Amino acid sequence: MKKKIFLLISLILLAGCELTPGIDAQQCDDNVASFPDENFTYGKKNLNIRNSYAYELDNPIYNHERENESAKKDYFENSDKKIIPDYSFMDNTLKHGNDNILLYAQNTALQNEANLPLTTRYPKIFDGQISCAGKNANSRLGLYSNGVIVELGRKLQTASGIALYMTHNFLTLKMKVFFILYKPTDSFEVNEYDEFVFSFYTNLGTSVAGPKFFYLDLTKILDDTSVLTGCNMLGLRYERIDLSDEEKNDPSISESFAEFYDNLEDEKNHTKSKDESFLKLYDIGIPYSTWAQ
Repeated sequence: MKKKIFLLISLILLAGCELTPGIDAQQCDDNVASFPDENFTYGKKNLNIRNSYAYELDNPIYNHERENESAKKDYFENSDKKIIPDYSFMDNTLKHGNDNILLYAQNTALQNEANLPLTTRYPKIFDGQISCAGKNANSRLGLYSNGVIVELGRKLQTASGIALYMTHNFLTLKMKVFFILYKPTDSFEVNEYDEFVFSFYTNLGTSVAGPKFFYLDLTKILDDTSVLTGCNMLGLRYERIDLSDEEKNDPSISESFAEFYDNLEDEKNHTKSKDESFLKLYDIGIPYSTWAQ
């Protein structure tokens, strides 16, 4: 009986902020976040980009996110499946036996797979713990749209996919996401990189039901995934997308979406007001990858 009670409590804690009582629930307030300190250098600045390779992915759910789950599943099944916008859509082969998103995140965390050095900035976004309960409460990284670049201290050897776990902290955000892998070139130019930019559109909701999950299937996006061998930095940024005139005139849509800002200054100034608005990054993963030490 005691074991059953313990398991029930554990499941409640993992379920998310809404079910976590007491102090943890306050710490899980998604209007609170740790932002990159602009007085520090997180990742290299003033990068010299030699070649930029852009891959814009069609999110099969983007224009149908307000429809029921059955309809969204149908749209996904008829897509090219280069991007999987919902963990429940992932097949058992890709899940590798992990039956829920929490286990998957924990078992494929970069901190574990790449054995990242302690000097890596923001190791908390690589801890693989995507619930906001317990000792890791409110440990997620808040990002303005200019995002962040992280030096990993390890070189990628093989990769088959990219996993993103993120929410918007307030209402719903209409956005375009850019995930970037940086590969140093063989030239003598300082800070010269080739970049691989993967982008897609989504309406990013709040974390009441847990972070949103996106899986980018590199085996379907790239003809040869070995072009990523040697990448040692990653980045994530996003663009806010304004609502259409039709959406603005529909209160059922406009009142549930975060405000649009066309410049970073306005966006940052807004976060100082009561209704803060920013992306909450829970984790980034490159599942079942191999890394050079």
